[in-house]
Amino acid sequence: MKIEVKMVPKQVKISSRQLLILTILFTIGTAILVIPSVMAATAKQDAWIGALVGVGAGLGGPAAVLYDVGNFLTTQMMP
Repeated sequence: MKIEVKMVPKQVKISSRQLLILTILFTIGTAILVIPSVMAATAKQDAWIGALVGVGAGLGGPAAVLYDVGNFLTTQMMP
């Protein structure tokens, strides 16, 4: 029985699209997990309201920034 070992390349490069997807998934995951828990700890009894506001702020904030960056790139970089 012969075992074949495959060598992994020393440097692995990711494309810009893969970096974009990783960044988006990290941002959404952080927004869903971290922000509502902090707001719920502060709100105590009305934690469900804090959780809803936290999800809205966590998803709305980065979405607004990405929208502004997209508008800037299309108006300034590509006239």
